[in-house]
Amino acid sequence: MQETMNPPAVTAYPSALIDAAQIKNQANQDLQTRNVDGLLSTATKMGSGTAEGRAIVDTVKDIQDRGFQFKTLTAPIENAKTDSERNLAAANALRNVTEQPLYGQALVAFMMGNKEAAFNLATGGQVKTSVEFAKDNGNIIEVRANALGQPQSYFDRGLGRLLTPEEYSQRGGSVTDFDRTLAGKNLEQNRGKYNQAFSEEKVANRALFTAFNGINGKVDTLDKLVSNLKFGLPGDVYANLVGTLSTAQGQSSTKSDSSTYLNQIQENASAGRGQKIDTALAAKLGIPNKYLGETFTIDGKYLVSKDNSVRVSTDGLKQQTDSASLANETSKNTASNLESVLTSESFKAAIAGKSKEEQGKIVQQMRAALTLSNEIGSEINKTIDKYGKPSFISLPTSVTFADPQSQFMIQLETLRQNRDMINAYAPYFEETAGVYDNAKTLPVPGTIGANFVNKDIFKEIRNNYADKIQQIVNTDFSNRSTRQTQPTAQPRAAGPVAPPETKTKPKARPPLADLKKQAGG
Repeated sequence: MQETMNPPAVTAYPSALIDAAQIKNQANQDLQTRNVDGLLSTATKMGSGTAEGRAIVDTVKDIQDRGFQFKTLTAPIENAKTDSERNLAAANALRNVTEQPLYGQALVAFMMGNKEAAFNLATGGQVKTSVEFAKDNGNIIEVRANALGQPQSYFDRGLGRLLTPEEYSQRGGSVTDFDRTLAGKNLEQNRGKYNQAFSEEKVANRALFTAFNGINGKVDTLDKLVSNLKFGLPGDVYANLVGTLSTAQGQSSTKSDSSTYLNQIQENASAGRGQKIDTALAAKLGIPNKYLGETFTIDGKYLVSKDNSVRVSTDGLKQQTDSASLANETSKNTASNLESVLTSESFKAAIAGKSKEEQGKIVQQMRAALTLSNEIGSEINKTIDKYGKPSFISLPTSVTFADPQSQFMIQLETLRQNRDMINAYAPYFEETAGVYDNAKTLPVPGTIGANFVNKDIFKEIRNNYADKIQQIVNTDFSNRSTRQTQPTAQPRAAGPVAPPETKTKPKARPPLADLKKQAGG
């Protein structure tokens, strides 16, 4: 039983030379036997200057501190010369641990003569509940483990019962004692940051639920407006209209793409590299297509071609990362585009034979469609800007399709998919957050959302909309001289099959409090 600690020298982690799995297996064995020399050796291999190395050194110190405290507690029993002295010392020790239950079981084992078990119990630390997730279906598994990550029990909330170690392993449980030890230390070191992030995720969950359900009526109204206009406008006019609406709805994607490009340019500039020009970046900055694939040099805020004939500013990208500026610019540009459509000879010829009242109605519907598209795009952009984008949803694409109608229809289905995803996620998050709160622990930021993709409901929604979007992609909307028929569903590759669509009208979405009650583990 070692009582002193000699910190290892700082060593860079030689990842190319050392088998990490072997190191982890040895560390697990050393935790079980409380082999502090072995643990310090592991810290050296990982690098005591790394987060993992520091966590191991701290763990060794905890083992030694708890061991010293327990030795102090049991010393009077060990040094007793008579049975009466020993009994009195034991009684005093038991009274002392009433406020330190950590050592209660250890003391009983010590008094029964099992000193090794007593030491392991005492140095194991306090038993706490951590939250893990089954890899097969995303069920919440509450794991009770001591401070060294050694599990005492596994409870599957979905099944409502304890799991055997074998069942836990079969359900995808692969977290080792060593991993839990590092996770526990990481939580201690980052508790303030994790607590703030968890609080923000709770606020964001309700805000996203409200926002995506709030635009639901606008999405349906927009869909009906555009469907009504489809057969009353010539093909080129209709294509220009839905292209303009797509631009308005794609604001959040435009902002995300622009932020990505700005980050790339800044990183390349810092590293002394140039910026490769792809189709999307060329379109955003107005770079001629003949420069696609070329790497421009970066001169401050400018991108410069090799022949110095093109020099473009990245200010436009910066403007597109500001939600208010983007909304104003998009609204102005799309309004201008719509006016061009309304004053075109093709549009005038298409409505020439209609009554003034009917002409006015068509124009009103087109303006209303643009207003709704701008509102939808702006509201999503503001929400994502303030609360972040969940990893499991997709933003309505701003990429220009060859067929504007396909792009517009895919955007609408993407919005509906996001709504359904958020509606399924909201009660799941509430229920999972409650488990963390009850266990008095915190998730690593993003953990709950990352696990949601393992839930059956996520897979059902994803597959359902993947089918719908594939139907749109496989349908040619370019010739609309006659009424379009419903596209035929195309077979998908092998995988989960979505449930058949119902013909009944969906019920109104219940409030979040009711959704929470419906959530499954």
